[in-house]
Amino acid sequence: MANFFPRIEPFSGLAICERYRRPGPTNCTFRRLVSGSTGSIKGREETSMITALIITFILLVLFRFEIALAIGLAAMTAIVFFSDIKLVVIIQRLVVGIDSFEFLAIPLFILAGNLMNAGGITDRIFSLARALIGHVRGGLGHANVIASMIFAGMSGSAVADVGGLGAIEIKAMNDQGYPKEFSAGITVASAIVGPVIPPSIPMVLYGGLAEVSVGRLFMGGIVPGVLVGLSLMILVYFLSIKNNYPKDEKVSITEFMNRFFRSFFPILTPIIILGGIIGGIFTPTEAAAVAVVYAFILSFFVYKELKINQLPKIFVESMVTTAITTFIMSTTSSFSYLLILGNFSQNILELLTSITMNKYFM
Repeated sequence: MANFFPRIEPFSGLAICERYRRPGPTNCTFRRLVSGSTGSIKGREETSMITALIITFILLVLFRFEIALAIGLAAMTAIVFFSDIKLVVIIQRLVVGIDSFEFLAIPLFILAGNLMNAGGITDRIFSLARALIGHVRGGLGHANVIASMIFAGMSGSAVADVGGLGAIEIKAMNDQGYPKEFSAGITVASAIVGPVIPPSIPMVLYGGLAEVSVGRLFMGGIVPGVLVGLSLMILVYFLSIKNNYPKDEKVSITEFMNRFFRSFFPILTPIIILGGIIGGIFTPTEAAAVAVVYAFILSFFVYKELKINQLPKIFVESMVTTAITTFIMSTTSSFSYLLILGNFSQNILELLTSITMNKYFM
């Protein structure tokens, strides 16, 4: 793979210009970009490229193209019609955008979530959450949020949350007479906690792209994730009081402890993952692999609800979700690269500083 794609400097407009410009009498648009301290040139070509990039993206989104396709096609349009750069640069950026060891955690966390869904772990989590708070007015709505918060500490994926817990939660809420709009709304809203509470796939992406500590990002996501969950529960409570939504009967201590012990091993998952990362036992990518192995052991050997013939379907679902995620990452890499070449961020900064120097506004 490395031999197939030409080697270029990650942010060197000069290198791209000299090596990948189209043959002909045209001048190199970006001949001085990021070359030493000279900065970038500012000309009509750069403005045209950035304008075409943004307008094309907006138009494609308005025409309901998929976001990844809209980003990729906008980048291709800007390069082909508004620059001297060859199209091979887009291909190179597609590869560079996902060429990171940290990104191996993405398919692993997705696979771990799908294994938990197939192995009955999500059922146990929702059952425990329901026993914990189901007796409060709007109890299933609260249980929905708590279950998503627990599951977020296992998979880090909103997709896995909706795909696994969502079906269980919506069915239970519909059976108790909750409005379908409320059931679907709180299920989707609570799934958003997944990318906030660690382990978080978006945090892995950001850590890899920005070259910052993923472990520290995970630590920073705990309190905001809990606050988001509590805010949703407060909203559920007031809506439930207003609309007189149903509640469960309070379970006995014996029944609660029974459900707790049935869910004990799944609850250990976020403790193992975060404890291992914070303690320096393994990296976030290795933590994702640990989550996969742990989920498989629980689902296949402990609870015995996962069957071997289910694995091909689980692998395919995980690959499809991973492909969607990584394709978005790749096209976004090309898009952001062109913004850098066009000096977009610097122009925005100059515009803002020309308006005000207020530090709170900035």
